[in-house]
Amino acid sequence: MGIIYCLSDKSVEQVNNYFTNSYEYNQWFFRLKTLESCLAKSAEFMANVADEELKAESIDSFKLHLKAEIVFTFFHSAEALFSLIIATREAQVPWVQMRGIRFKDLCDFIRDKMVAKALTEEEIRYIFYNGIVDDEGKKKLQKSLSFIKEYLSRMGKIFLENEAYNEYKHGLRVMNREAGFQIIPEGVADPKPVMSVAGTAHIFLHTEEIARDKKDVYLNVSQVTRTFDYELFLRLAYMNFELIRSIFDTRRQKLKHGQAGGEGTVYLYEHANLEELFKEDTSRWFRNSIKYPTSNPEDLQDKK
Repeated sequence: MGIIYCLSDKSVEQVNNYFTNSYEYNQWFFRLKTLESCLAKSAEFMANVADEELKAESIDSFKLHLKAEIVFTFFHSAEALFSLIIATREAQVPWVQMRGIRFKDLCDFIRDKMVAKALTEEEIRYIFYNGIVDDEGKKKLQKSLSFIKEYLSRMGKIFLENEAYNEYKHGLRVMNREAGFQIIPEGVADPKPVMSVAGTAHIFLHTEEIARDKKDVYLNVSQVTRTFDYELFLRLAYMNFELIRSIFDTRRQKLKHGQAGGEGTVYLYEHANLEELFKEDTSRWFRNSIKYPTSNPEDLQDKK
């Protein structure tokens, strides 16, 4: 059964024009700047801005949760960006289309189209540089289109590792900690670590099916600790904001000046460095999973 939105041609135009002119892409900018500024000047913030309740909290805990919020803002902005790409590419009324995109379908699209680099450069131009239709203008966009295509592929791979984000947005089922582990040899005098890693981490639960019957599915449960480099996610979140801004600014200029375009701002990426953008501190990266002891499904049946 399909869903049909009963909109007249005039209504379609009104909805599209309102969405194009009113979308608040600066919400991403303001959120990122607030998090970045509070983190960079956390001591000053706590001393001069925070109220007594906040001052009573640990500044280290404050900074830890700001870093975690930057990571989740990356995932949230990426979800918005990919939803906009689907909607502006496929739908007559993008604002309406975005309301019906399921997360699984979004991830399938990212895997099949973004990561696989299946979008053509003409499709990318239509999404991010709508209204630039002359040959000279398209030629100037060439390097930027290639950059965006590669960026979306790399960023899409990171987005698909979204277990912690899923735990965050569905009831805040994730914890943030400074975590680490060491490997220490046994049976030697004065043992010293042969490996030691520590970093800022998300801690969440992971489940895996071990059996099922006609009525129930049996899962084992693991506790996962996964570190993150918040500076990487901050750079990527700003890039997501810029691409969302480009989607709307080029369309706003098109509405203002007509199909032929006119003077306006276009954001190019001729000199953008993907390697710098995706640089990560791998020396602090680890993922550790501890499985909780498991009962046999037969034993669980007896307890029901």
